[in-house]
Amino acid sequence: VDDYYGHLLPEQKNDMYNYTKALLNFERKNFETALEFIGKVNHGFFVFKFEARILTMKLYYELKSFEPALSLIDSFSHFWSKNKIVSDSFKEPCMYFNKYLKLLIKKSSETKPAGKKDLEFLKNEIQNVKHFFSWGEIYLGRVLNQFEWFKLSEK
Repeated sequence: VDDYYGHLLPEQKNDMYNYTKALLNFERKNFETALEFIGKVNHGFFVFKFEARILTMKLYYELKSFEPALSLIDSFSHFWSKNKIVSDSFKEPCMYFNKYLKLLIKKSSETKPAGKKDLEFLKNEIQNVKHFFSWGEIYLGRVLNQFEWFKLSEK
């Protein structure tokens, strides 16, 4: 990241740097550090607005900050439903991501562990969504697998 900083467009340099550092720290499971970097990203450029919100939702989930995650999911859902400029082929995967992350948050915050049938149903639904960006399906699948492992191993 640092090696290529000088090659970035000046108007996007800081945002790209902070977003990339956030993403790198997310992948390394340094969630608090990633949240600090993503908080420095200016959402003026559409791609940063979209990408930063998705990453922030993932970070909130990983940090078990479910209330801020649900709030961001809600505001992001309103953003997509009211946005007339972005095509449906771009909106739909984001809306599905919001829907299933919200369901996983609700399952994670329940006091009673989710049953195997509930988790299998969710897994099948996620896998059968036709309009999904690969990052959404991969991330939700990983979360669901972790969820299954933790919840089902307790029985």
